[in-house]
This record gives sequence, structure tokens and C-alpha cells, in this order.
Amino acid sequence: MGQPHGLESSFRASPPAPALPGDVVVRETLEELLDEVAEDVATQASNCVRAFGDFHLALSGARAVRRLVMRLMIDPSFRELPWKYTHVWVTSDLEVQETDDRSTIGMVQGLLGDHAGIPSAQIHAMSPHLPDGSNRYEDDLKQTLAWREKGHDRLDCVVLGVDSSGSIEGLAASTSSSDGLVVRDDPGGIRGLSMTTGLVRASRLISVLGIGEHGAPMHEMAKSELPGSIAPLSGVLRWYLDHAACASELKDGG
Repeated sequence: MGQPHGLESSFRASPPAPALPGDVVVRETLEELLDEVAEDVATQASNCVRAFGDFHLALSGARAVRRLVMRLMIDPSFRELPWKYTHVWVTSDLEVQETDDRSTIGMVQGLLGDHAGIPSAQIHAMSPHLPDGSNRYEDDLKQTLAWREKGHDRLDCVVLGVDSSGSIEGLAASTSSSDGLVVRDDPGGIRGLSMTTGLVRASRLISVLGIGEHGAPMHEMAKSELPGSIAPLSGVLRWYLDHAACASELKDGG
């Protein structure tokens, strides 16, 4: 007896996940994947607010991250997310106007801003246009996190994305030689600031989104040293990939 019409297509085999360090979550569609990430961020937020009184979330400007923020804002399932007690940081930003699509803080202000109920002082913008912008952001991080007990003074969740070249968006290209928390970067000839990998590695939860064609180099990334550069010091590293992000393995391995 054959399978009912349409049943076979509803049970598509998941493609092999890349051998990345940490946890790897694979879902068929972008929408299913965003549900997973949003649920994990919301859970982390609630846990941290209960434990410490606030939640420190750092966002990159990757397109997948923007989709995630939109999901957190419009999906009724996440209406109880404690934005009032949330501090939002950016992992990197460029010396461009906030109205520029490449501006990370512009994305944060546009999607969250007045809409989420976050006090304006809890949205932390970088100052890439200032010579001492990195020092200013480091001081802001230290002073804000200093209210917590020693050992808990770190970011609670960092959300990064993967670009079409297989690089992790939201971090400086070279930060290993820096002892600071934020460094000046020069991506594509535009000056900017980026968090160091050391700061990101100290986070409780590091979430990396590899979506569709921008996640397609994930199997190649797994063979490189790049994933290890964000291995957490005492937290969790979790990769979120849709089927399209794992498709290269199916093409290569049949």
C-alpha cells in the first residue's frame, strides 16, 4: 500500500549538519528556525531577569538577525519578553548615518526604539565616528555591567549572522591581538567599531544564524579555524541553520 498523497513530501530528510563546535540546530524553513532562535532568546531573557534583574543582549546587523528582531516584536508568543529590563548592545557598527541600511544601531532603533518599551538609556550605540569611540563603548560596557556580582558581569546573549562569504558578521576581522573589548575596524573602506572575539566568547549564550544562501558555506566554515574563534569560555555556542544552509553537503555528498 502506497503512502497517502503528499505525506512523503511532509517528511523531508534533514540534510547533514556541519561539524561545528557547540550545538547545531537544523530546521527545514527560515520561519521554523526563527521560531527556535526567538524561543531561546526569550527563555534566556526571562532566566537572566529572574537571576540578575536585567538582560544584556548584543545584536549584529546581519539580515537574519534583523528578521529575528522583527519576529520577537510582532509574534504574540513573545509579547511577554522583558524589554523593560533589557539592555541592547550592538556587536559592530559603521561610520554611517543611522538612516543608512548598513547602520546596526539604526536597525535597533527602527525595530525596537519606542516600540518595545526599552528605556532609551538601555539602548547602547557605538560612536565609530569618534577617535576614542572604542574606549567610550568599553567604558559603557564596564560601568553598566558593574552593577552585577563579579563573575556575572558579562553579556547574556550575543546574536550573530553568517554572510555570503562564510564569515561571521558582527565581529572585527582580526581581534585576537587586542586586550580591549571593542576595536576599530575598516571593513570595505568604511571605518567602524566591533566587539572583540574575547568579549563575545565570555557571553552566556552565543547564537549564530546561517540562513539560506548566506549559510551555504557552513560546511566549509566547519573545516576552518573560524568557528573556534568564538568558542565560549563558560557558556553555550549554538548554530541555527535552515536546510538551504546545509545544502552544499547534499550537492557534494549526493
